[in-house]
Amino acid sequence: MLSLYYTLPLLLIYITMNYESGDYLTGAVYSTATAISMVGNNFQYEFSAWDIWNSSASAFLFGSGPAITNHSPVLSWAGVAGFTTDGVNPDSAIAGTSFTFKVKYSDVDNDAPALGCPQLIVTKGYNTLKCLAMNYESGDNLTGAIYSTTTIIQTAGNNINYQFSAYDIAGSSANMFISGQGPTITNHEPVLSWVGGVDYYNDGVSPNTARAGTPFTFKIKYTDADNNAPMSNYPRLLIEKGSNYLKNITLNFESGDYLNGAIYSTTTVMIAAGSDIHYQFSAYDICGDSASFVSASGPVIDNYKPVLSWAGGTGFTTDGVNPDTARAGTPFTFKVKYTDADNDAPATYYPRVSIKKGSSYVHNTILNYESGDFINGAIYSTTTVIVAAGSDIKYEFSAYDIWNDSASLIANGPQIDNNKPVLSWTGEPGYTADAVQPDSGGAQTPYIFRVKYTDADNDPPEWGRINLSISKNGSFIYSSGLNYQSGDFLNGAIYSATTYINNAGGEMDYELIAYDYWGTSASISNIGPIINNTNPKLEWTGEQNYSSCGVFPVTGVVTTTFTFRVKYIDADNDAPNSWCPRIHIKKAGVDIYWGQMTTTDTNNYSQGRIYSYSKMLSTGTDYTYYFEGPDCWYNLATGTPTAPMQGPYVILGDNTPPSTVGFVYDGLNNSDIDSANSVTQLCACWGCSGDAESMITKYWYAIGTSAGGTEILGWTDNGMNLTVTVTDLNLTVGQKYFFSVRAENGIGLLGDPVSSNGQTVVLPGTYLDLSESKTYPNPSILNTAGNIAKSVMKFSHLPNGTDLGIYSISGKLVCKLNESASGGAGEIQWDGKNGNGDYIAQGIYLYILKTPDGQKKTGKIAVKRN
Repeated sequence: MLSLYYTLPLLLIYITMNYESGDYLTGAVYSTATAISMVGNNFQYEFSAWDIWNSSASAFLFGSGPAITNHSPVLSWAGVAGFTTDGVNPDSAIAGTSFTFKVKYSDVDNDAPALGCPQLIVTKGYNTLKCLAMNYESGDNLTGAIYSTTTIIQTAGNNINYQFSAYDIAGSSANMFISGQGPTITNHEPVLSWVGGVDYYNDGVSPNTARAGTPFTFKIKYTDADNNAPMSNYPRLLIEKGSNYLKNITLNFESGDYLNGAIYSTTTVMIAAGSDIHYQFSAYDICGDSASFVSASGPVIDNYKPVLSWAGGTGFTTDGVNPDTARAGTPFTFKVKYTDADNDAPATYYPRVSIKKGSSYVHNTILNYESGDFINGAIYSTTTVIVAAGSDIKYEFSAYDIWNDSASLIANGPQIDNNKPVLSWTGEPGYTADAVQPDSGGAQTPYIFRVKYTDADNDPPEWGRINLSISKNGSFIYSSGLNYQSGDFLNGAIYSATTYINNAGGEMDYELIAYDYWGTSASISNIGPIINNTNPKLEWTGEQNYSSCGVFPVTGVVTTTFTFRVKYIDADNDAPNSWCPRIHIKKAGVDIYWGQMTTTDTNNYSQGRIYSYSKMLSTGTDYTYYFEGPDCWYNLATGTPTAPMQGPYVILGDNTPPSTVGFVYDGLNNSDIDSANSVTQLCACWGCSGDAESMITKYWYAIGTSAGGTEILGWTDNGMNLTVTVTDLNLTVGQKYFFSVRAENGIGLLGDPVSSNGQTVVLPGTYLDLSESKTYPNPSILNTAGNIAKSVMKFSHLPNGTDLGIYSISGKLVCKLNESASGGAGEIQWDGKNGNGDYIAQGIYLYILKTPDGQKKTGKIAVKRN
């Protein structure tokens, strides 16, 4: 098998070869013959074979070749008459002439030209006019074959060119394109002129003057020296009135020829009257050349204007309406006579009547044909109800004929009478002297307005409602409408509405206004209602760092962001005014900023909503700030934040902590106590700290069972307060507790802590030492009769666990007692017996009191017996 490639891997031929001679053992020769239509020196071929068992030859045989050569064809001038030096004949002619193009094709390989070749391209400038395959005419390819084509060229000019090109069947192109200039194609512009004759001697229309609606015939002569027909849709006629187009028409061929002049005409009706009409003819020949426009004025179209006059007859001899005077709601008939000397009908939608009250239109109505003709006068009329009362009514009839000429007629009237409606108090309980209940209330109170509407003509109020307008301090704030409740219009209909007036304070007044069906008005007004309102108040937010001021930090540097916060509270749940709450910041008493604060809080205003504003400030310790927050009714807020506060303090820097506090006392009121009689509460007070650079911004305290201890309560922010009462503690009786206090300055530096002397927790009625102990009665009288002591000696006001020892003067122990063993409560009772239970002898004895912590107290007692 043979495979032939052209520039691998493009496979051109795949052929089974034919047996020629020999045997398979010594070698059988196979061959094939084939034609190759391509040229080139980059062909390759390959032989391959398989035996009947499908085993392939051990190696394919490859080879290069064959080298196939081809000569390019040659194009040249045909050399026959008219084509010796170029390829076109004739060389010059008018547009529309048939031009013949010829060229000679030669090929030394005797190869025929490829399909579609030779080819002719004709251009004008950069535009292609023709692209044609040429036809074989005579000759052979070796010595030269003549090819030709004939075509009509409609485009004139001296910049026309042509070019021949060809390829042979092997794909080789002629060694060069052959081209030439020409042909030169000339064309005469067409000419438009007046037709001539009686009616068209010096213009193109007949008649020159006529009434509107007359058919006018327009004519023009078209002449072309080349005998070229006019372009499709030409000649054309354009008619204008002033600057407005009326007609744009294609004229029709009538007679004649193009060389000597062809007559074109059209007939059309002109419906626009006037002396400012003009027309213009235009034409192009089939080669695209235009004739000069031919234009003229005319025709003059006359028209008589229509006339409007009183209709005549009963009620219409001196005007156009009947009746001349009536009540509102009466049907009025309007009539007018339309006359047109041309017998032209009125334009569509005319005649019509326009009715005005004062300067306002109340009706604009088309009149209906009633009787008569246009030459002698046609009567038009309409009947309508006029919804406006008064003596300032007038009407105007207007009309246009079909040629748009106008007529008009104006008169005063009719006079339309109407009784004004009346508004009054309803006379119901609460409504005898005004129209609102209650007379006073809050901003959220529903107010009921009621009024009586009476109309002697039994006319309802316009839109079926009474209008309510409410003002505060002379400025309008609210409007609404009262709706029908009961009653009739002759005797009085009650109208009512319930509304909320969310604008408290100031002097309120209201006005009720009604219009009857004819636009006649009535009104009634009064002062009230009185709407009370609680002033809002501003408070510190109570958040950490904001319990006693409205800014944090109180001290900082120029890069510190100071955040101002305040709580707005309104018992009426009224929102703050649209620009409030507002922060005012002053430096050295001069405003440097004031503006609205923002919030993300969603609490009701009655609960309190927190607002904030953040700003960096320049260096200075002379800042003050305050807040303002009027409610939506402009009632001013009260509260501490509305007064100026010192701060914040903006410093250059501070590396020194504040001084220690002056003292720390257990208890309040600058007095130091040793004990506390509550197991849930401790109190302390302390002296001020100082910091000249960044000021003191807060105090911290802690509670422990030793000085500086914090195990009971860690360090806690107390703001700028110098006293504290701590509750909800779980204290141990007999345990001593210590307060520790330190100050913080504006940049957060802390001073050294200072501790109190401590306070011991005792129950009510217990004592810490023997300073308050008492012994009574002394002397004590013993009545031993019946072993009943008349008197018992008591040792009271003793600390828990106190021991009592009683001794004789010689120092011998008589008895020993203990406070706890005696039932506690800080008291020991002695019945006069010794340790053996016997009454002691009368005399003087010694006692010693000793507490568990080693305190002692001694004294003498006297014992008598009877």
